[in-house]
Amino acid sequence: ILRLMLLKEYSPHESMIPKSGVARVRVERMNRTMSEMKDRLGKLTEAAVGRLRGMRDSKEGAKTTEDRRKYDTSIQKPVLKCSICNGEQVAGFKDIRTGKFEEIALIRNPRELDEFMKAYGIDEISKEY
Repeated sequence: ILRLMLLKEYSPHESMIPKSGVARVRVERMNRTMSEMKDRLGKLTEAAVGRLRGMRDSKEGAKTTEDRRKYDTSIQKPVLKCSICNGEQVAGFKDIRTGKFEEIALIRNPRELDEFMKAYGIDEISKEY
């Protein structure tokens, strides 16, 4: 395919492309396939860019998933797990009954902690080391 693509798109002479016969049909079929692949790639790229924009928008405060911002207050409490070794902080929810911690977000700065607390409607969060 690459050889035909180079031949078709980058060749200075059209005379190098077969004029008729089976070879011409194959070249035309390959060109159609390459064109379809370019279209698909364009659509996939647009979709990926849209998803990235959506992720950026959700980080900026325009939340798109309502269920992600909810937690069961009767059995879970918000916790900020802090590492004493490297200072890493992870926000999440701890099951009061089992003690199991569900990680939700890595917190790298105070702004991210504020966003996490705002997204889940949390007024105060306890730290665990």
